[in-house]
Amino acid sequence: MKIPEWDLFLGDGYKNVRLSLKREHYVNDDVQFNSPNVIVDFCNKNLYLGSQAEEHVYLIALGSNKMLGISEVSHGDTNRASCRPKEMFARLLLMGAIHFVIVHNHPVGDPQPSKADKMVLRQVAELGYMMGMRMLDFIIVSGEQFFSADMNGLMKEALESFKHKRFDEDEEDEEDEEAVDLEPDEKKP
Repeated sequence: MKIPEWDLFLGDGYKNVRLSLKREHYVNDDVQFNSPNVIVDFCNKNLYLGSQAEEHVYLIALGSNKMLGISEVSHGDTNRASCRPKEMFARLLLMGAIHFVIVHNHPVGDPQPSKADKMVLRQVAELGYMMGMRMLDFIIVSGEQFFSADMNGLMKEALESFKHKRFDEDEEDEEDEEAVDLEPDEKKP
């Protein structure tokens, strides 16, 4: 099976953005990208993610356990890489993703998520939820070790807090609407 690696390029007249095939990776047809172990194995064998000296952030666009493509969204230095959700979702939409996974590396040898990692995880998971594009995992690779937000309960925690926050806001809106509806009409002079 061919797994395309995509890059974004400016189109004609620098007005349009388009996906362009960067290279193709080959995996066995029976490989299903439905677990962090399989994804980390793919990233280490094809992108050498666990041995990179600088941080790299990749998006993996998925259909029903089928990888639609992969795209690098950031290449940083030894201890950070910056990426914005706008660039992530542009790539995901162009690749036709239903679900997605973010994978990046920590060259320093510790796969535990930083505060910044947790913030990105929460923001992107929430945006994906609102767009109907479910983020399945946020994986950090460091050498042969990895951290999976899904396996460690952070994916569920991020989405549950978002759903509760949205539900609480909806209740406040309803309470405000009821308060307005219950106030007596003021007579105008």
